Parts: sequence; structure tokens; C-alpha cells
Amino acid sequence: MWMRVLAKRLFATVFLSVLLASLLSLIPMLEQHGDENSELPVFEPATEKKLSENQLVDFLLSQSLRMQLKRVDWKNEGSLFLELEQTPGMSQEAMYRELFRIVKNCLVETENIQIVRLYVHGANVNDFLLEAGRKQIAGDPQMKNINHWTDKKYLEEMFEITRFSSS
Repeated sequence: MWMRVLAKRLFATVFLSVLLASLLSLIPMLEQHGDENSELPVFEPATEKKLSENQLVDFLLSQSLRMQLKRVDWKNEGSLFLELEQTPGMSQEAMYRELFRIVKNCLVETENIQIVRLYVHGANVNDFLLEAGRKQIAGDPQMKNINHWTDKKYLEEMFEITRFSSS
């Protein structure tokens, strides 16, 4: 009789162990079929970052600028002013590509920069001021350049550029 009780308990233990192992093996399969939006990107920020005075230097260094940065002014944590100088030998195309990238990084990758003003001293062009605001990219909020314009044309069409004559 005690053998029968022992056999029942042993069978119940083995049965529960197999059942538990089977259920645990289902967890990875259920996670794979879960909500796609629950995944977090590993190599890029999951959310826009809020730029502060403490992060400003790191943010500017991350831009990998070829142009010379002459002056920075961070006003009211919403307006960023950069004074840049085109390096000798830098083509206009490369300069406008860099300006596009700066504007995009400021307006798309951050949540609190509302306007970017870039004053550019040109080696090959007259000085100009580019004013780019978050409101101006309402039709293209990720700055994907859906019209496939050149960087120069995109900046000229989407934002305000004030050119200064050389004296």
C-alpha cells in the first residue's frame, strides 16, 4: 500500500516537473509574438533628448563639425545660436550638407530646441544667417526630404536665409 502511495507521489512530481518545464519553454515564443512596439532600440536613443546647458558641449561635439565653431549662445533653453566659419577648401555642397545635418539634429533629435540660428561666414559665399524653426518642419517633421531636394535647396525652401553682402 505504501508503495502505491509512493508511486502516485512520484508520478505527480514527475508530471508537474514536465508540465512546468513545458510552460517555461513557451515564454520565449510568446515574447516573440508580443507587441512589436515594446522593443527598445539598442544603438540609438529611444526618445528625443532634452538638451540642457550641461549637455550642450557634448551635443555639439557629437555633430562632428568640419566647419569652425566660433560662438555658441543657448538662450532660454529653446533657442540655439551657432556662429560657424566655412573652412578653406570646403565645397558649398559639403557646407550645406553639414548645415542640414546640424538643423536636423537640433530640431528632430531634441525636444526642447524650438529655433536654431546659424550665422555662417563663408569662404566661397557671402555671410548669411539661417533661421530654422520647429514650426517650419511641420510638413516634414523628421526632415526626411521627401521632395529629394539638395541640402541647399531644402534649407532655402523650408527655412529663412538672410544673406549679407560683402563689404
